[in-house]
Amino acid sequence: MPYDIVKQGGNAKPYKVIKQDTGEVMGEFKTRDAAEAQMRALYANEPRAASTSPGTDAGGGDVLDDTYTPTPGEGFMDGKRVKRE
Repeated sequence: MPYDIVKQGGNAKPYKVIKQDTGEVMGEFKTRDAAEAQMRALYANEPRAASTSPGTDAGGGDVLDDTYTPTPGEGFMDGKRVKRE
């Protein structure tokens, strides 16, 4: 579910994290950094779409597991394999 950060002046906690589709306020914060941390936590706890096959994410990309070891020239970012330039 997508979230946004909105700023409403005049409040002790002007930064609000809201759900885009409902407008529900998910938290109010003094700083934008704190609001961004809350939004990251919300996204991290969103249910993911079912994988199309084991070892891939819903987009078909590789997902790392506990047995993954990078090969020379390969690494990972955000849990996905990437080729190093």
